[in-house]
Amino acid sequence: KDRFQKSWDKFMMLRNAPNDTHNLLQNISKILVQNFAEKSFKKRFTVHQRQGIYFLETQNITFFKASEGVVFAYDTSGKKHLLGESTLKEIEEQLNPKEFFRLNRSEIVQKIHIEKIETYNKNILAVWLKGCTTNLLTSQNTTALFRAWIND
Repeated sequence: KDRFQKSWDKFMMLRNAPNDTHNLLQNISKILVQNFAEKSFKKRFTVHQRQGIYFLETQNITFFKASEGVVFAYDTSGKKHLLGESTLKEIEEQLNPKEFFRLNRSEIVQKIHIEKIETYNKNILAVWLKGCTTNLLTSQNTTALFRAWIND
């Protein structure tokens, strides 16, 4: 009888307690909206030279290339710019994934500057960019994702 009374008291206490589930869900919703709201992406990169610092607008970058521990940005005129960022991963996190795609370990390309795509071999694509004389290649792992991304 004593156990029953304790259980009944606990039931009555929980039943009469205010329902915080709705408030909890509202708070979780607010946090999700704040964290996943429209993320702002980098609009320009700073390039340091002996003469000073200049800015390279993101819209003018055709692709990024990592080579021997440094990252370069290539602009629409084909000029190569040494960036202060040390890894492509660091740059990739600052770019809009709707506009930029990582083709392979060492290259990130911008969608608006893609001129032509050709089959290179069985599961690799050759990507030709405006103002570039050479093509960039997708890795076998990213080819399917690239095809989906390019069609969006």
